[in-house]
Formats: sequence, structure tokens, C-alpha cells
Amino acid sequence: MNNYIGKYKNSWIRQDNITGNIYKLNLNDSCTFSVGETLLDSFKVEIGDSVFVCNQYLKKCTGKTIVSYLNDTLKKIDFNYTFSNPPFAYTDNWVFHEKIGITRLFGSSGGGGSGGFGSTDLLGCVIDGVLYGDTSTTNISQINEISSDYILKQNFPNPFNPVTNITFSLREKSNVNLSVFDNLGRVVTILVNTNLSAGTYNFLFNGENLPSGIYYYKLESENFKDIKKMVLIK
Repeated sequence: MNNYIGKYKNSWIRQDNITGNIYKLNLNDSCTFSVGETLLDSFKVEIGDSVFVCNQYLKKCTGKTIVSYLNDTLKKIDFNYTFSNPPFAYTDNWVFHEKIGITRLFGSSGGGGSGGFGSTDLLGCVIDGVLYGDTSTTNISQINEISSDYILKQNFPNPFNPVTNITFSLREKSNVNLSVFDNLGRVVTILVNTNLSAGTYNFLFNGENLPSGIYYYKLESENFKDIKKMVLIK
């Protein structure tokens, strides 16, 4: 995972699979001793080691364990840091897993008459064609409870940028897998991987994080399999 990930560039994180280091993109080069990106953490650290992040805050390694996570056994590292700017105080916890990157964020703040907390957990992902966890999503909706056959329709619109609809029908209750592949046959993402009742479903697929090109989507159940081509043009 040597590419920056995330929606907003000022929060992009890169995990270097060779060194084990984890970096944050630094757009304004404000960190004089780490131009272009800031070293956040590393899988090589030991418990008690600390990282002073660009003259802003001190982060300390509080745990390093081997755990079973997202269908695999991966190294897990916990980091905590605090930053105080009276009357405000902040505490954050980042959890990293080898091969995947950030899997949990938790933060809290208080002081000055206000406060709050929030957490985000990764439920699943696809990396280099390998599924970790569950990537089932709420972007799917059932539009009809009755279907006389198995059908995978052509996506609409096609070509698309960046959103398109993928509609399919199931004659009976089935374990369903709906996946997207690139032009080399590599799994890009798994859209649906669950048990669905008979009926017609629509999945709203968003390709905003993919480059322009030809992609294929495949529907597979116990009694049916079909694949179709779609084109993303940005």
C-alpha cells in the first residue's frame, strides 16, 4: 500500500510496505525536517517508543500485538498522543494493521465549555485482490420483491463519471457476490458479499477513487453467473 489513501489530501496517509513506516502527506512543506510528508509511526517501533510529529505533538506506542483481524493474522500497533492548548486538550488513538494501514481512529476533546468524541472502524477492504473482512455496503436497495429469473443488467449510465447503477435480479434466496475487476482481471472492489432474498436490486457504484478505463462487474450466486463491461471516463 504505497499510495496515499483518503478523501482529503491534507489527511492522506501512506504505509510503506518496505520500511514499515507510516507517513502523512504534507502539502505545504511546513515540517522542515520532513519535506513533502511527515513520519507518523512505524511497525518497527517497540512499546514505549515515541514520535515527535513535526513540532506539534508527542505520540507514544502503547501496544504492539499479533491479532486475528479481517480474516487474517496481522500485526497491530496502537499509538496514543495528547496535545494541549489551554483551555483545550485533545487525545487521539490510531490503530494500524500490517498490510492494511489505519483500521481504527478514536479521538476526544474537551475544555473551553465544549467537548466531544468520535470513532471510526474499518469493517473490510480489498487489497491486491484479497478480501479482508466484510465489504457489504448500504448502497444497495431492493426495488422489487418478485423475480422470475436471474438477470444482470447493463449498468446505466455507461460510460459513467463517477457514479453508475448496477441492477440485478434473483429468482430465489441466494448467497450473492457482486465484484468489480480491472482490465487485467484484478479485483478492484467487492460491492456485495451476502445472502439476499429473491427480487430485483439496484447498487449505486461510485468510481471516484478509480482511474479512467474499462472495468468489469461480475454477479455470482449458487445457480447463476454473469459478467458485463463498463467504462469509466473522467
